[in-house]
Amino acid sequence: AMSEHTKCKVTHIVDGDFPMDRVFPKYLAEEVGKRFERQGVDIVKNAFAVGVVASEAGAVSPKCRVVLQDGSTVESDFVVLAMGVETDNELFAR
Repeated sequence: AMSEHTKCKVTHIVDGDFPMDRVFPKYLAEEVGKRFERQGVDIVKNAFAVGVVASEAGAVSPKCRVVLQDGSTVESDFVVLAMGVETDNELFAR
């Protein structure tokens, strides 16, 4: 899908059912995912990257391929790596 705002294809790879589903409650993470999709973002669910393969020398475009754990790939001009955070709920447990 083409993002409405950037006029480019955006793919978001998430390791759960929805973006940020380890940070937000399910209903909120689901809403975040729906909003992303309404903006034209393709979401690849329950997946994670295991590697990146550079384009071949002499290729017409500088695209690379992100390799997912199931062996499938996502073609990309560039990759943004975002590592998740583990929330510390200790303060709320008191």
